[in-house]
Amino acid sequence: MASLEGQQSEVSQRFRKALPATASRVPFAREAGNFDDVFDDGRVPQPAGLAYSPKANKLILLPAQPNRFQSELSSVTLDRDPLPGSDKIAAVIDNPINTVFDPKFNRWIGWNSKNNQLVEVSANADGNLDATKLKLKPKSLGIQDPQGITVNPTNGDLFFLDSQGKKIVRLQPAANGTLDIATASISQIPLPGHIASPRGIAFEAATGNLHLLSPSQKTLYELSQTGQVVNTRDVSRFNLKNPQGLTFAPSGDRTDNPQEQSLYVADSGANSAGIVELSFITTALASANAQLYYVRTIDTSQFDPPSPDPSGIAYLDPANTPSGSHRFLIADGEVNEIPTLFTGDNYFEMSLSGTLSRTGSGIAYTNEPTGVDLNPANGHLFVSDDSADRIFEVIPGGDGLYGSADDTVVGSFSTRSFGSFDPEGVAFGGDNLFVVDGVNSEVYRFTTSGTLVSQFDTESLGIIDPEGVEYAPESGNLYLQGHPNNVVAEVTTSGSLVQIFDTSAANAVKPAGLAIGANSIVPGAKSLYIVDRGVDNNADPNENDGKVYEFSFALTNQPPVVNAGADLVVLADASLDGTVSDDGLPGPPNNVTISWSKVSGVGTVTFTPANAADTTASFSAPGTYQLRLTADDSELSSIDDVSVVALNPQSTYFLSSNNSGSVGGVLFADEDVLAYDSLTGNWWKYFDGSDVGLTATNLDLDALYINPDGSILLSVDRATTIPTLGAIEDSDIVRFVPTATGETTAGTYEWYFDGSDVGLDTDNEDIDAIGFAPDGRLVVSTRGSFNAGGISGQDEDLFAFDPTTLGASTSGTWSMYFDGSDVDLSTTSSEDVDAVWIDPNGHIHFSTDGAFSVTSLSGDENDIAKFVPSSLGDNTNGTFSLFWDGSANEINSIDGFARV
Repeated sequence: MASLEGQQSEVSQRFRKALPATASRVPFAREAGNFDDVFDDGRVPQPAGLAYSPKANKLILLPAQPNRFQSELSSVTLDRDPLPGSDKIAAVIDNPINTVFDPKFNRWIGWNSKNNQLVEVSANADGNLDATKLKLKPKSLGIQDPQGITVNPTNGDLFFLDSQGKKIVRLQPAANGTLDIATASISQIPLPGHIASPRGIAFEAATGNLHLLSPSQKTLYELSQTGQVVNTRDVSRFNLKNPQGLTFAPSGDRTDNPQEQSLYVADSGANSAGIVELSFITTALASANAQLYYVRTIDTSQFDPPSPDPSGIAYLDPANTPSGSHRFLIADGEVNEIPTLFTGDNYFEMSLSGTLSRTGSGIAYTNEPTGVDLNPANGHLFVSDDSADRIFEVIPGGDGLYGSADDTVVGSFSTRSFGSFDPEGVAFGGDNLFVVDGVNSEVYRFTTSGTLVSQFDTESLGIIDPEGVEYAPESGNLYLQGHPNNVVAEVTTSGSLVQIFDTSAANAVKPAGLAIGANSIVPGAKSLYIVDRGVDNNADPNENDGKVYEFSFALTNQPPVVNAGADLVVLADASLDGTVSDDGLPGPPNNVTISWSKVSGVGTVTFTPANAADTTASFSAPGTYQLRLTADDSELSSIDDVSVVALNPQSTYFLSSNNSGSVGGVLFADEDVLAYDSLTGNWWKYFDGSDVGLTATNLDLDALYINPDGSILLSVDRATTIPTLGAIEDSDIVRFVPTATGETTAGTYEWYFDGSDVGLDTDNEDIDAIGFAPDGRLVVSTRGSFNAGGISGQDEDLFAFDPTTLGASTSGTWSMYFDGSDVDLSTTSSEDVDAVWIDPNGHIHFSTDGAFSVTSLSGDENDIAKFVPSSLGDNTNGTFSLFWDGSANEINSIDGFARV
C-alpha cells in the first residue's frame, strides 16, 4: 500500500497544474465531487462528524448514529476510498458533529456536551490516531447548543459553534497545547442575528475566516474572526439532505494545485452522497459558438427491463452486429443498485430509433460500467469502471454479442497508478484510449495496454467533472461532456478548445456518455448521442428516468420541440402552459398541428381548447393525471407529458409551518403551503413562496386561507417587498392569484386587506391567522396584543372584521369573535392562536404557537384542535376536541391551516 501511494504521489506531482488563468475565488460554490459510491453499499456509515488529518491525508468520520458506549471512527481518502478498520475510542461524543482534527498538536478532539467534556486522542507521527492515548478533560464553556468545532491549524485555537447562544466560543490552548481550563484562554464571538440555526463550522487557513452553514436558509456564511459576514454562498442546488460537519481539506482533484482547498460537507440524510466536496474556485467557459440540431429523446426508463442510469454509450455499426443493423450499446452504471429494477443485466442494445433489441451483462467483470467504446477494426469493447478504477478490454464470443456468456476479458489495467480514481467515459481513437476523470477534471491518453501517453486538464477550459468523451475519426478531435451540462466541447487530443456546441434543447439533468453514430432519420448523416442519468438513486432510491438524446450535425427536418410545462397541483381547473417550436420543415410552420390528450388518470379530462399549446384542463374527478402535448409537422412528431394532481376539495388540508423540512417526500420551506389528502395520506407542495417573491431571509408565511378557486389569502411575519405590489407589512393580507400551483408556482398578487387602515399599526398586531365566519366576516388573530376599532384582546383571541371596503383602501368595523381567556386558552405564552379555519357550522379549527391545555384537551404546536362553540364573542363557551395530530403525520410547528 505504501509503495502504491508513493507511486501515485510521484505521478500526480508530475502532472500537478497551476490554477488556470481564468480561475477566480468568488462568493460562489460549486460541487467539485461527492462520495456517493463510498456509502452506497453500507461499507461506511453515513457521517455527521468530519475531520481531516493532513499527515495521514484522510478524512476521519464519526457516524450520524454513534455507539452508546464508544466512538467508532472510520476513514476515507480524498480519492473516495474507504480505509480498512476503524478507530475505537473509549469515549462517547453525544452529538457527532462536534469533532475536529488539530494538526498543530496532532490530535483528534471531540466534545461531549452532556458531560461538558473534551475528548482528546493523540495521533502518531503518520497522522493516524492512537486510541490508547486518550484524555478526558472536563470543561465549562457556557455553550447551550454545540453544533460543530473547528481549529486554526497555525496556532491550535479551537472554535465552538453555539447555535442557540448565537455565538462562537474561542478556546486558546497553552503554548504546549494544554487545554486545561486554568491555562486556556476563552473568549466569545457573537453571530449576526439573521443567521438561522447554524450548523457545522470550518476554519479556512488561507483566509483566516470561519465558514458555517444554515441548512434552513440553504446558505453558507463566511465570517471574519470578529463575527462579521464576509461572504454568503447559496448551497440550495447541491441537494444536501441533512448537512452536518464541515472541514477544509485539499482538493480531491489530484491534478489541482496542492494549495487549493475544498470545503467538505458531511451529509447524513437518507440516500445522500455522504460527503460533498465544494470548491470556491470557478472557471469561465466560452459561450457556445456551434450548432447541433435536436432530433429526439429516447426514454431508456421505458425499456423492458429499464435502464434507469445510462452512463456510457457506444455506436455499433452494421459490421459489428450479428444482425447487420445500426445499433447502440448502452452501459448502465447503477442499475444494480436499484433492486426493484435490476434483472442481472447492465448492458442494453437499442436501434437508432430507440427500440430495445436485447440486454446483456458485464457483471462478471464490472458492477459499475461508466463508459464504453468500440475498436471498430477488431470489435474489441473497452469498458471503464469508476468503482474498480480499471479499464477492461473485452471481445465477444462466437455469437458476436456484447454482454453474453461467451465474452472474454482479454486485458485490463488500473488507472490508479496514474492518479485517476474516478474514470468515467472512455473513447477509442487513433489506436489509443481516452479516459476522462470526473474528480480530477482530466483527460488521460493511454495505449490500449495501459501505458500513459499524455494528459490534459479540462477545468482550465471551464469544463468541470467530465463524464463523457468521444473520438471523431473525421477530425481526430475529442468531444467532451461535463459541467455545465448544456454544452458539449470539441477539443484537440492535446486539450485545445475547437468549438462549443449548445445542447440545452435536451434539458439534460446528468448527461454522461457520448457516441457519434448514424443519423436516425437521414441516411448517410451523422448524429451525436448523449445519455442522461437523470436523478441519482442516492437522492431517490426508486428513480427511473434515464434518457438518450440525439443531436444531428447536419440541418435536416427536426421534430417539433415540445414542452408541456411544469407539473401542477391544482384545486380547480389547470391552466396548462405548453410551448411548441419548429424549424419550419418540411413545410410552412403553420403545418404543425397541436393536440392535448389524457394519458392516464381516474376521470375524464376536458381541454378548452384541445388544439392549442396553452389551454385549460377540467377534471371530472380528483386524482393524479398524466396529460400529453403532441405536435406534428406532418413528417415528424414530438410529445411531452405533464403531471397534474387534481386535489380533492373534500379531503384536502392546506398547511404551512414556521420551519423548513420534508414530509411525505416533499421538501418545504417556511414560506410554502403544503396540501395533504386526509383520505390517501399523500402530501404535495401547493404553493412555493420562493418562486413568487417570498425570498427575504427568514421570511415566514404565517397565515393563510384558501379560496374555492384556488387563490390564496396570505400574510407574512415581517415587512417585506413582493412583486406587483411592492412593500407590505405583517398586518396586511394579500391575495395570490395563481397561474400555476405546485413545485413550480406562478401568478400575481393583489391587495386584499391593509391592516394599517383599520388600526393594526403596532409590532404586536402581526396577523398570524386568517379565517372567515359563516356569515362572511373576516376573522384574524394577531401574534401579540390587539387594540383596534375600540376592541382589545390578546394573542389567544380571534377578532372579526366586517368590511365596508377591502383592498388597498380598507375600512370596516371590529368585534370580538372568540375570547380565548374565557375557555382557559391564556394560561401560558405558548397558547397564541396562530392558525384558524372555521367550517360552515361555525366550528373553529385552530393551532397554537406552542403547548396548550384547556378543559379535556391538551396539545402542542403540531396539533389542530377543534372548538364547538355554544356561544361566541365576549362570552365564549364551548367544547374542545383534537381534530388532527400533525406529529403523527410527520409535520410540526404548524402556523397555517385551511380547508375549502
